[in-house]
Formats: sequence, C-alpha cells, structure tokens
Amino acid sequence: MTGFLAVVRVAREFFGTAETPGTRIHVADGRDFLERGGAPYDLILIDAHLHPDVRTDSSGHPLSLKSAPFYRSVRERLQPGGVAMFNVISGRDADAYIDGIRKAFAAIDVYRPAGTGNVIVFASADEALPDVNELRARAQTFDQRGGYGFSFERLLEARERPACGSGAGPGAALRPGCSG
Repeated sequence: MTGFLAVVRVAREFFGTAETPGTRIHVADGRDFLERGGAPYDLILIDAHLHPDVRTDSSGHPLSLKSAPFYRSVRERLQPGGVAMFNVISGRDADAYIDGIRKAFAAIDVYRPAGTGNVIVFASADEALPDVNELRARAQTFDQRGGYGFSFERLLEARERPACGSGAGPGAALRPGCSG
C-alpha cells in the first residue's frame, strides 16, 4: 500500500487532487476495483506504469490494462457522458495502445503535449466528445481557477485531429468532419 499512497501524495502535490464531496480517492488495484462493479463515474483516470518486464509492453504499460475485458469494465463504470483518460508513455508501443483504446470506445481524442513524453487519450462510450469550441471554453475556466502548473488552453494545441474510418471505433462516422 505504501506505493499506492505515494501516488496519492504526488497527485495532491502536482495535480491539485483533493477529496471533496464530488471526488473520492480509492487506493486499490484499479483493474480489480473496476471489475468488482459499483457506482458509475464521470471520469476514470488510467495512469499506470511499471518497469518494463513480462507483465508490460516495452514502455511499462501493464498488459492487463490493455485488454478488451479491461476496456469493457471501464466503459461499464462510466456514467452516460462520462470520459476515461489514459496517460500513455510515448514509445514504440504507444500507437498500438492507442489503437486498442480506439477500437474499444465510440470516440477518442488524442493529445501529444510537446516535451512531456506522454500521450493523453480521452475516451467515451458515447458517440462524441466535446468539440474544440466547448473544450476551449472549459479550458479557459480551468485556467482562470489556476493552480494546476500548466495551461489547459495551451494543451488544446497538442490535440490531434479526430480519426475517421476503419479502426476509429464504432461511432467514427458520426463525428464532426467524418462522413459515413
């Protein structure tokens, strides 16, 4: 449990994470926690990395968190309109990881912030994620609150154009800019 508690300390110190009436922090194996079922969530964060070995890909992403059953358990625990966020380490396995997420969810947005070594993937079981105008308005609200150590609006500059076509998930043709 000590390692899990260190993660909570880092989340509080660097990301402003705090337990509030609308936010609960669970210290547990994320895969087991999601598979046990329970209340749905508006947001599920997947940020799991290990030293690369037989249980992981070459970047240290646990293979058990890159499987169809895991993605299904994440989708089942999302509220309607809820979003899962995956923090993917850039590397030779990153695109395959992102393709797996793309196939498992109706809509994804991919962000590649420069100089971080990370790829951030937002995924929804619903047919669409917010468009860039709505995202910009939300980002400006968060930036006005401050205290995050980075700009959400600047993060939007790292957004890739949404994928369309084969392998882009079941709702790809319904996304703005995609024809079906």
